[in-house]
Amino acid sequence: LYSMLPVLVCEHVTPGFRSYLESGWCFTEVATAWLGRQLTKYSSTCGAAQWLQEKTHQTKNDWTEFAKFLDEQVREKHFLREDDRAEVRNILGGFLTKNRLVRALQSKSRDDLADVLTSDVFKVSNLLDQAIDSSLNTPLHLAVAINF
Repeated sequence: LYSMLPVLVCEHVTPGFRSYLESGWCFTEVATAWLGRQLTKYSSTCGAAQWLQEKTHQTKNDWTEFAKFLDEQVREKHFLREDDRAEVRNILGGFLTKNRLVRALQSKSRDDLADVLTSDVFKVSNLLDQAIDSSLNTPLHLAVAINF
C-alpha cells in the first residue's frame, strides 16, 4: 500500500524513543512510499522525503549507487528482530526494481527497459503482475496506455 496510495508521514515519536528514521520498519515504509512516488500529496515537506530526494540527487539517479545507499541505511537501522533486516532488504530491492521498471516505461527507453528486465529476471517476473498505482494498473497496462 505504501507504494500505491498517498502516504502521510508522521515523524514525531514519543520522547525517549528512537527517532522515526532510526527505526528499520519506519525507514522501510517511507522509502517504499518514496520509491512509489506517494509522498508528494501529504508528505513532500517531511524531513524523510526531503532527505531521500537529496540522496537521489547525490547519486545522480544511478540506481546501483542508490541501492548501495539503501543497503547502508538498512544496515544502520534498529530492528527488534535481526531477521527483519534481510526481509527489508528484499522488500526495498523489489520496490527499487519496480520504480526502475515504471520509469523505464514512462520514458519509453528501450535501453533502460532492457537493463531492468535483465538485471534480476526472478525479481522482475514477480513484479510484472503487481499493481503500480491506486488504479491497480500493472506495468503492462502502463506500457499499453502510453503506446510503448
